[in-house]
Amino acid sequence: MLPKIITVENHNHLLLLKQKSLPISLPLSSDTYAIIDAMMEAIKAKGKAAGLAAPQIGINKRIIICSFTGETQDVEIMINPTYINHSNELEEGWEGCFSIPLTFARVSRFKTIDVSYFTAHGDIISKQLNGFAARVYQHEHDHLEGNLMTEQTSELKTFTTEEEFNNFLQIVRKDRMDSLQNSFTSTAKNI
Repeated sequence: MLPKIITVENHNHLLLLKQKSLPISLPLSSDTYAIIDAMMEAIKAKGKAAGLAAPQIGINKRIIICSFTGETQDVEIMINPTYINHSNELEEGWEGCFSIPLTFARVSRFKTIDVSYFTAHGDIISKQLNGFAARVYQHEHDHLEGNLMTEQTSELKTFTTEEEFNNFLQIVRKDRMDSLQNSFTSTAKNI
């Protein structure tokens, strides 16, 4: 059975989404692998997706899945993820969330962050994330802290239909691609 993504529209679900998640014990148990499998099923069912946190399927554990390309075959499973350090430079951008349907929030995020997490195999990973990858990681990490994008927004857009939402999503994706292209062009000029 496909795991259901919970939303803020249900009061009990909202209460769960607002809780701080519990750490995962290492080595990983069969229960933790079952959670990861359920999260993978849920994110793959969505098609294009940037990320999912365990609380979004009703499980109060510190696991996130991120796809920095937006393609579900490119996901990274992150256990007990943390910020090690971050830049002071902020960047505003539009974000959507499976748990807040038909809504986009304009949120300020750190442009560059240093992160640390365990893989599903128990290996520790430390690396730096920039731009869109940093935004996705911070959004999903916020779910583990019980924070929602609507609490940090400078602007909120709520739509009444999937079609309106998807039309705006296409604009956001195009702007994101233009921004990436501009950053590659400016980097090339600096070399």
